Amino acid sequence: GIVCGAEQTQVSKSETSMILVIDDDIATCMIIRSMVERMGMACDVAHSSEEAVEAISRRLYAVVFIDTFLPSSTGWDLASEIHRHLNGAQMPKMVGMSTSNKADIRCLCLEAGMENVFLKPVLRIDLESAIRGGRSKRPSSKS
Repeated sequence: GIVCGAEQTQVSKSETSMILVIDDDIATCMIIRSMVERMGMACDVAHSSEEAVEAISRRLYAVVFIDTFLPSSTGWDLASEIHRHLNGAQMPKMVGMSTSNKADIRCLCLEAGMENVFLKPVLRIDLESAIRGGRSKRPSSKS
């Protein structure tokens, strides 16, 4: 896979305005990246947990959107790994993305340090609420 944009050494936005989308589904990544860029923010994409860890080691992100099921790990395992690698001011807000609204998946994500879990397809209002720090107007994945 390719980490789109992560190889850049300079971006026009401040480093902390960067968003990272981690999902093995290329179409989902393209859609979310497009929505984020239309909001005026820069967005990197990773298609695996390995690519995500590599991207996070090179750049600070404001928000990281993590698919709950990646090819080589779960989103909550990746969130725990990010917590082990980063600390304090470097820690991005992490938000899960899932096709399932099962409470156990939501709990695993929240326990791993994610602030919320959105149902796929992720809507622009979800992205805006996560990026701007508010609450989503749409029901979350509670069951």
